[in-house]
Amino acid sequence: MRIDLRPVPLTQSVVRYPMRGGELISASVLINRPKDVLRTFRDHHARHATDERPELLHATVSLAPNQRLTKKKWKRALSFILDRLGAPLHQLWYFAFRHLNQKMDHIHVMFSPFSIDGRRFYPRLPSDR
Repeated sequence: MRIDLRPVPLTQSVVRYPMRGGELISASVLINRPKDVLRTFRDHHARHATDERPELLHATVSLAPNQRLTKKKWKRALSFILDRLGAPLHQLWYFAFRHLNQKMDHIHVMFSPFSIDGRRFYPRLPSDR
């Protein structure tokens, strides 16, 4: 399993990307139209970050080329992975989409750097990844 984590600007194209051709795995925000998802994240960011540029954290979790997980197993893995990154799932504004149309089964997780109650997350990749 490979995990990449990076900040990305909070734009409609960034929000729309994982939805394109993907299967929704899990979300704490209503996933309807990209512009509504974008507004939800921007409003949340504005309430908690007065002097920071709006951004999301984007984690991509990929399996080896011949591995596959069921949707149910991806949901369990998602919670474990985000907890290991220091961003517990139950405290996040997030959405996760799975892409099967690539050579590797993988998910994209977009989440706010601020918890539901406004605390700033500083996620880190575990050293044993």
